[in-house]
Amino acid sequence: YNFRLDMDVDGENNSFMHMDPVVKANDKGGVRTSSMQIDSKVITNEQNAAEKFDPSTIRLLTNFNKENKLG
Repeated sequence: YNFRLDMDVDGENNSFMHMDPVVKANDKGGVRTSSMQIDSKVITNEQNAAEKFDPSTIRLLTNFNKENKLG
């Protein structure tokens, strides 16, 4: 697949993020021994955004300075 994104949705100050779910050990106590957490990383340039399509990954285009009716 090849995707081209309009990076100016909701303005020009958007960020592209990799959000990867990971299983981490529970170090806070309780009955669960692990928890599902998200490792997130803001991509700062187009070269780092290029990657092979993987439907199991989570990618987010967001503007931290804008809110809509959903928040």
